[in-house]
Amino acid sequence: MHQHLSNIAIDELGESLIDRFYTEHPNNSLCVDIEGFATDYLGLAIGYETFEEKEVDGLLGDGETSVSVVRCGKVYDIVFPRKTIIISEKLLNPTMSGRKRFTIAHEVSHYLLDKMSPEMSVARYRRELQNIGNCDVEALKERLNWFENRADRLAAALLMPEFNIKKAMDRFAGGVGFTKYGEALYSSEEHAIIQGMADGMGVSRDALEIKLRDLGLIEYRPIDDFIKQDLQEGDFDDSDIEYDRRYGQLDPLNTYLIHRSRREAETHETRTIKCPSCGFKMATVTVNTHGTQQLKCRKCGLNESLNLAYFRKRKTSSERYELVKYRKKKR
Repeated sequence: MHQHLSNIAIDELGESLIDRFYTEHPNNSLCVDIEGFATDYLGLAIGYETFEEKEVDGLLGDGETSVSVVRCGKVYDIVFPRKTIIISEKLLNPTMSGRKRFTIAHEVSHYLLDKMSPEMSVARYRRELQNIGNCDVEALKERLNWFENRADRLAAALLMPEFNIKKAMDRFAGGVGFTKYGEALYSSEEHAIIQGMADGMGVSRDALEIKLRDLGLIEYRPIDDFIKQDLQEGDFDDSDIEYDRRYGQLDPLNTYLIHRSRREAETHETRTIKCPSCGFKMATVTVNTHGTQQLKCRKCGLNESLNLAYFRKRKTSSERYELVKYRKKKR
């Protein structure tokens, strides 16, 4: 019978492994070097191929099961050695960096989970599915889904250990949690902060939101609470908003958000972004501005994409982080 691993156990396993990896390979970055963890710490090999099955992003070689790959326009059935992670070449596209990192972490997780329960490995179930015979197909698929779920959970724990989430919260959000209204709405500031955190950690926004939710760092409230916060007369009137009206009337919610953004801009203080090279003034933004912008220094010519969240001063708020985290877990 397979060993049951709870979410808490998987999270602790992932965090402990990355903590040990950081001890041997010191790194202050919020972005876990998942490739280094796989190769230098676990001794795995990583290769890239074009899979015949287009939907496949990656797999872990087991030394027995053949995989169809495309090389020079021809299909070959290859048996990849054990301890070899094969990633789809399509993920080498720079725009798919986050997906590639998660795929590597996912296959690393399969390796770790298979070591804990080798007799119940994913490779074994895949071989049984290929040779169905008298097997219970639905039971096998259910078990495969269970393994994939566990691997996804461990992959998230490896890429986003809680100690890195804590650092990111201090750096980007002052240690304070977030409020989500309805199904997907945040304030403009919190939306930018979460995106900045995701970019800094090298993960997708969706993956980070799930992790923040699991840590109790997102409070959920109805959409009406968002709209009622500072509802003012004219909030849903777009007559004073400049845009090409041939495209029709603005959606009422978007009209409200534009008016709210105006009021926020009027009340927020501004701050100066100085050139990291020569200290010359590059831009003036509101104090709540986050995210990455392409800026060019008119003095020294530095032309870089700068994450504005890195150029603001915040006090470390570890105590506030812990307080918010545990208070929201109790709700």
